Amino acid sequence: MRPLVAFVSGVVAMGTGVDGCRSSGEPADASPHHVASLAVLEPEGVFAKVWIRAPDAIWARLQRGTGGIMALLPPSAGDLACALAGIPPAVAPRIRGDALAYGLVAFDADGTAGWVVALPVADEDPASVIASARDASGPGVRIVGDMYVASAGQVGVGAAPGWLLLGGTADDVARFGPFAYRSMPAESPPASAASVVALATGSALTSLAERASGQWVQLRRWLEARGREARERHGGRRPDFGDPETILAALDAREGPALAFVGRAARARLDLEVGDDDVRADWFLTPGQLDPSDSRFVETMQLVDTSQLGAAPGDTVAALLDRDDPAAIADGAQRSEAIVQHIFGDRLSRADAHALKQATLAIAAVRTGSIAAGVSYAPSCGAWLRVAVGPQGASRAFGEFVTALGRPSFLAFFPESGPGPVRPRAVTVEGLPGARFANYPPAAQGSARTMDGVAWAVSGGELLAGAGPDGAAVLATLAAPGARVADDARSARMLSALGERATFVLFARPLRLDPRRANSPSAPVVLAWGRDGGDMWGRVDVSDVLVSEIARLRPRPF
Repeated sequence: MRPLVAFVSGVVAMGTGVDGCRSSGEPADASPHHVASLAVLEPEGVFAKVWIRAPDAIWARLQRGTGGIMALLPPSAGDLACALAGIPPAVAPRIRGDALAYGLVAFDADGTAGWVVALPVADEDPASVIASARDASGPGVRIVGDMYVASAGQVGVGAAPGWLLLGGTADDVARFGPFAYRSMPAESPPASAASVVALATGSALTSLAERASGQWVQLRRWLEARGREARERHGGRRPDFGDPETILAALDAREGPALAFVGRAARARLDLEVGDDDVRADWFLTPGQLDPSDSRFVETMQLVDTSQLGAAPGDTVAALLDRDDPAAIADGAQRSEAIVQHIFGDRLSRADAHALKQATLAIAAVRTGSIAAGVSYAPSCGAWLRVAVGPQGASRAFGEFVTALGRPSFLAFFPESGPGPVRPRAVTVEGLPGARFANYPPAAQGSARTMDGVAWAVSGGELLAGAGPDGAAVLATLAAPGARVADDARSARMLSALGERATFVLFARPLRLDPRRANSPSAPVVLAWGRDGGDMWGRVDVSDVLVSEIARLRPRPF
């Protein structure tokens, strides 16, 4: 490592005086930092090309927002790179954290991932730097064209005229580095304004889908073997709930079409942005031309109104919002019997499975739009549901569904419950005439304890339902919440930023699962997908408070 340290130090020495060309307050030139005279071909195995705009600004926003352990890490992208590679801190000021950096993500034939990042270094005399590098070269330093490569602990390091490179290994730097610093600066960066942008081509996505499919087959076989071993240890006894074989079969039916869609895609883009109080990633998948149904699938996605989650009760810790077209809703109801049979196996009687299917079909018949569901944990505990429905039959259909869940096959999984039947009855809930309530009977005769109850009503074109120790109270809160999710500024901002693109949204505030933190600052996370123009689109948005908590759980000191 010492020869390379000497070389990098030479870069610093040769680079002095560059800052004199512009004042410290002057923004960096938008043009490429240094374009090599001879570009190289893209190496085999590249999955995605990455552009990183102003790494210093990205890192500063992340540290400022998260605080905690992140605030104790090196203060700039240059300092961070030097700490990772074990390079003397004196090199850090020469790394241009205000300029455009480049990266590659790649996979070997065996699926091993590799990466490299090329950071521009302030330098006005490349010839002198190369001379200094050659004088410093020795054991442990490889020369690859005009780049010098060495290992540095957990990473590989490279240095070339005007560039410092980091990679997963020295081999990654040697293999992918030349393309990153010689060819990528000559390309036009993506039109996206995100701080970090990654692009993958259709051929790369095809390879990824094939590799993922093979890995899924291996994982499934491994899980099936573990399931058989567990059954043998218990004398051949099957698990009380959810046989691994049936669950894996259900997952297999979903995994195949999803990977096929990815494998046929024309290209993919990932935008990563560090905001003032969150870190968010958006992905875009452009359907290919091999199967016209891929484009139709994206074009026909039904979009949701995310303000529905903003209007949810303020003590909600997790909620989802979803919308399907009528054909998909009907198809899902038709398949419900098979899905439930997959989960419960032969412990579910055919009569009970059929009753649940008929109730599900009845609900599907009255649905007219989106469905939202959520859970409150502290200070109250319960679950809620709201479904867009037509004017007739919704209350009766939901009552049939609740009654079906009270049949013997389902109650057998709850030892605190006794035999049915479940009989819905009227209940008084302010502002909701016609509200109904049902609860499941206790196991012991004469016991005052009952299982959680479910209350529901139809109001304003929606079926509203609440479940919990006091289902009627949950329903009343859902209909007229005193506080709403959108009262929290962070949550409101994340939800409104989704715009009119989502067909599915998952919203959560995981830190509030701890009752002691029920009144702590909000730390929401949002997962969504849908369509953006002709592309399939998705987003993961994480509050900086939650990022800080994650970093605190697994600190990585330098």
